[in-house]
Amino acid sequence: MVPNLLMALGLVLILAGAFLKLRSPTAAEVAAMEAPAPTSGLSDEEKGYAFERWVADRFPKQSFDLKHWRSDKMTPNGRYAESNKDPDMEVDLVLGTKRYPFAVECKWRARMNDGTMKFAEPYQIENYKAYMKRTGRPVFVVGEVSATEDRPKIFLQELFPLEDAPRRLTLQVHLRLRLAELSPDRLRRARELVGAHPGDCPLFLCLQRADGAAAFVEVNDRYRVQPSLDLQRALEGEFGAGAYFAKADPALPERPRRRWEQASSGDGG
Repeated sequence: MVPNLLMALGLVLILAGAFLKLRSPTAAEVAAMEAPAPTSGLSDEEKGYAFERWVADRFPKQSFDLKHWRSDKMTPNGRYAESNKDPDMEVDLVLGTKRYPFAVECKWRARMNDGTMKFAEPYQIENYKAYMKRTGRPVFVVGEVSATEDRPKIFLQELFPLEDAPRRLTLQVHLRLRLAELSPDRLRRARELVGAHPGDCPLFLCLQRADGAAAFVEVNDRYRVQPSLDLQRALEGEFGAGAYFAKADPALPERPRRRWEQASSGDGG
């Protein structure tokens, strides 16, 4: 069974000078929120919509205004509205007379790929950034991977800025080069581009032959890099699409110890 996973990767919603104190939901509200509609027999697309509905119900109307919920409609010829590029939902947190707006993008996948969930292409990340700049709403990405279960389970382990994800979650960077196209000039160019993005992440050269075989070479520690969209654009702009590959870390962060757990771990009687 593939475990359910909720990933919140977004810009941290900073409520400057405000102390948040939200009331606990009533028993009826809890029962309503924790009774998702069955998804057995639905297509993957229908399950994605069901997940969106489940996410929408996580924002009780007593504290949140659901301002917009986009439908992502498209014609058979691929025609769609520009608004489809924006996040799925626009929500306002309401605290008395104050409002704190943010947006939510929902991503549902039937299964993981090599222990990871890819939720966006680089151009989609740029769309989120453009949306944030245009509207001032931070964007949170909520994702679920579930092959069998109807009820999503939330395990919020860590929250950090979306732009930090490549640096925080990449174990290795692979630079894929075709042997037939290699030359001293191209290798020098690769060294220049890599040297412009120094960091702590190991870099590997993936040397690809025409028959599909490949050999991996770990580069000297002097050429360790900082994974980023800028590095991906630079390498793929020089060596073609797919030249940059980030091997992601599928491990969940360690759960921080609670205060009562720390207190009980002492040697006292």
